[in-house]
Amino acid sequence: MRPTVPGEPDGPAAVDLLLAGTGAAGLSLLDALARHGVTGLRLLVVDPVDRLHAHPWDRTWCFWSKRTPAHLQKAMVASWRIAEIAAPDGAGNRLDLDPYRYHMLTADAYARLVARRVARAEAELGWHVETLVDGVRHIVDGPDAATATTESGERLTASWVFDSRPRPPTRARTTLLQHFRGHLVRTRQPRFDAERILLMDFSVPQPDRGVAFGYCLPTDAHTALVEYTVFSAQECTEPEYDEHIRDYRTRLGLAPQDDQDTTTAHVEHGVIPMTDGRFDPHPGHRVIRIGAAAGATRGSTGYTFAAVTRQTDVVAGLLAAGATPRVPDAYPRRHRVLDAIMLRALADGRLAGAPFFTRLWQANPPVRVLEFLQGTSTPRQEAAVIGTCPSLAMLGAAASLFTAGNPLSRPGI
Repeated sequence: MRPTVPGEPDGPAAVDLLLAGTGAAGLSLLDALARHGVTGLRLLVVDPVDRLHAHPWDRTWCFWSKRTPAHLQKAMVASWRIAEIAAPDGAGNRLDLDPYRYHMLTADAYARLVARRVARAEAELGWHVETLVDGVRHIVDGPDAATATTESGERLTASWVFDSRPRPPTRARTTLLQHFRGHLVRTRQPRFDAERILLMDFSVPQPDRGVAFGYCLPTDAHTALVEYTVFSAQECTEPEYDEHIRDYRTRLGLAPQDDQDTTTAHVEHGVIPMTDGRFDPHPGHRVIRIGAAAGATRGSTGYTFAAVTRQTDVVAGLLAAGATPRVPDAYPRRHRVLDAIMLRALADGRLAGAPFFTRLWQANPPVRVLEFLQGTSTPRQEAAVIGTCPSLAMLGAAASLFTAGNPLSRPGI
C-alpha cells in the first residue's frame, strides 16, 4: 500500500476504498463487492474490532424475505414461517408468514462468511486487503480522494471512503430509542418449539409513553434468544434491564437466573435510534455513508438489516460497472411521512403502543404488514394499513408535526 502524502488530503489515493467500520453495513458492502466481481480492488478496513479475523459474537440481525437469500444462507442460524403475537392480556395470535420467512443470523457467522469471500476475492479477483485495528476520528473530503484520520493519529487516503460509523441525524423532530437486553438461553430439557417464534409479546409491563415487548426466537428445542425491548425516550438503568429480562424469562416459564437446567450462553444489548431526522449518505464528493448513517434504520420499527443489504448491493453494482457509487433511499418518502406521524404519536403519549401494534397484526394479513414494514408495499396496501390505525391519535400527531414544519416538505422526510 502506498504511503499517504503528508498534508495533502486531496493527494494520490493510497487505496481504492477505505471502509470505516465493519458492522452489518461494512460486512454487507464487502460481501456485495465480492459477489459483484469487482476486480483489482485495493481496500483498507479500519475498525477497533477486527471482525474479519476475530469474528466476535456481539449481536444478531433479523429480517424477513420471500426467498432465503442464497448469499446469506450459510450465516443464518434459523428461519421461521410461523409467528405469534401476544396481546397485552396475553392472548396469542398465530400468524402464518408464508410466502415470507423470518430469518436470524449472528455477527460471528456473517463475519466468517464474509471473511471467506474476501479471501477468495484476493485469490481470484486480485484484491489487496489490509486491516487496521483502530477507530476513525474524522474524515476530510476532496475532489479526487478523501482522507481519514484514525484515533491514533494515522492519516489514510482513499479514492472512496465508505463510512458506516453511527451518527446522529439532522433536523429530527421526534426521536425514540429502541433499546433491549437479550439472553441466549440453553436448557438441558427441551423447552422450545423451534418451528414457531414469539415475535412480539405485549403482555410485559408497559412504559407511560412508548411501548415494550418481549420476544423469543428458538433455534432448537433447547436454545432460544429471549429479549426484552422498549421504544422510549430514555434507556433503562443496568439494574432495570436485568430485572426486566429476569421477569420475562419467568413469564416464559424459564428460570429467572441460571440453574441446573438453564444457562445463559450470551448476553446481548443494544440501542437503536428511531427518528424522523435526515441522514445524508453523500456528505462529500468522495465520502459515502452506509447503513444506519445512510437512513437504513426504519423509523417506526428499528429494523435495519434488509435495507442495508439493498443499499450495499446497489453501491457494489455501480462500482463493478465503473460508475459513481450512489446510495439509494432506504424507504419510500411516503413511508417516512407515516413513520414520522407514528413516532410523534408514541412519543407524546397520544398512542398506546401495545394495543396499537397488537391491532396492526390482528386487523391486517401478515403479508401486508411485512411488506409495509419492509418498505415494499403498494399505496393500496398502505391505505389498508392506515385504515386500521386509530385516526384521532394519528391526526393529532400529524397536526403536531405541522406546527413544527410541514412533514411532507421537511428535509428529514
